[in-house]
Amino acid sequence: MSRRHLPTLTAMQCFEASARHLSFTRAAAELSLTQSAVSKQVAQLESILEHPLFRRVRKRLQVTPEGSLYLTEVRKVLAQVEMSTRYMQSYGGQSEVLNITTLPTFGARWLIPRLNGFRFRHPNVYLNISNRVEPFDLEEARVDVAFFFGMVPGRRPSASSCSMRKWCRSVHRPWCRRAASRTRWR
Repeated sequence: MSRRHLPTLTAMQCFEASARHLSFTRAAAELSLTQSAVSKQVAQLESILEHPLFRRVRKRLQVTPEGSLYLTEVRKVLAQVEMSTRYMQSYGGQSEVLNITTLPTFGARWLIPRLNGFRFRHPNVYLNISNRVEPFDLEEARVDVAFFFGMVPGRRPSASSCSMRKWCRSVHRPWCRRAASRTRWR
């Protein structure tokens, strides 16, 4: 597919805002465009895709099944563009990227739920969170913070490059059905 047959970012933004508001007028207000400009961008997108994205029913918009499928993909693209833009803005600017690596379960169950207010308290810090289960070199991987369990045999971090702290005491409790119902483990 040649580039001239690919939709513009503006067309995708117009489509996404129109689908979210179910209105070209409200999408136009959000994007600081005219209603006719938004409508034309969406029509151009429908022409490129050769599928209708909306049904117009009594002055209201309804997203078609094809439009719903495309909307999911467009949101991913727009999120990726936003993330890439923020990442590049952090280079040499006032913003910083904090690269965090953690075990998947710890990240999902403990870390992520506790980051809710971080963005508001630190708007100039962009968090790049990744999951790893295998040992790796912190400097080579360009990781600022890593949450892991235990020590890597035969490897110690150099004092100049990083520090390790015991963050919490590990608690192991054996459980089995009958014993757990009768006995309280300490």
